[in-house]
Amino acid sequence: MQSAINVGDTCCGNQVHTIVQHIDFDDITARHQSLSQLEQKKNDAIGIALKLKVN
Repeated sequence: MQSAINVGDTCCGNQVHTIVQHIDFDDITARHQSLSQLEQKKNDAIGIALKLKVN
């Protein structure tokens, strides 16, 4: 993302002075962790379904 937005660019109608000012990295990290957990749950469910199908 940092390569997509540069200091001096306009973002959200305002001039960007710092990248952190316009990007919520904590929110991005939290969403990434949530997606990873959902992906793991999905994979676990698929694994259980395959085991049940084999038996």
